[in-house]
Amino acid sequence: MNKEDSYTDMLAMHFEASEKGTTSNMANLFRGWFTPPATTKYRFHQSCDDHCNLVFGKTPDSETDTEELIDTDHWVEYRRITYIAHGDQDRISKWVSLEKGKKYYIEAAHLN
Repeated sequence: MNKEDSYTDMLAMHFEASEKGTTSNMANLFRGWFTPPATTKYRFHQSCDDHCNLVFGKTPDSETDTEELIDTDHWVEYRRITYIAHGDQDRISKWVSLEKGKKYYIEAAHLN
């Protein structure tokens, strides 16, 4: 397999992997910058099958000063981002205070 078959750079307006039921034994990694439209607190949600995590920048314009906001191994139905699996909150992040117009590093990984 060459690089073109396994890796793609693109501008994403949302983080979503291939459509439901298209494949298994795959991984997705989305990396980029999130620019908040307003200064307020934000919360992030993920749905996945089987493992996913979300890493987010604590400091604007930094790819290295990050923290893991989500780390889960629970399967959930397609696009059911607000569902609380197994009675826990592991697919919903804590509240994060962000400033309007600043760029924050974001990285989402998904293993199926």
